[in-house]
Amino acid sequence: MSVPSEIAKHLVSLKLELNSKTALFPLKHGLTFLKWRYILTDTGKIVCLMEKKKIRRARSHFKKLSKAESNGTVEPGKTVQCLVAWISSAKYGNTETIIKNMNQYVGGIQNGIQ
Repeated sequence: MSVPSEIAKHLVSLKLELNSKTALFPLKHGLTFLKWRYILTDTGKIVCLMEKKKIRRARSHFKKLSKAESNGTVEPGKTVQCLVAWISSAKYGNTETIIKNMNQYVGGIQNGIQ
């Protein structure tokens, strides 16, 4: 008996059914939920990675915020404050390298390197 048919049979007992768009795939391919990518490794460990789109958006946000801070439209220190908040959010997953790179990026923006 195949896995999808077993799932369908269980859902019938719960008075539910799968629709035609339902796709079943192995967890080792990973799944995305709330802008986080969850991947099941061969050892059974779940790795939580930040989506690339979320990282790009944060970089853009810090660049705009730093520019506004240098123009005087935003209070001084706001970029660092937002970076600290972003880092605390990013620590949820396996993001040590991403956090280090973002710190360097924001430091470069503030020093006028990038």
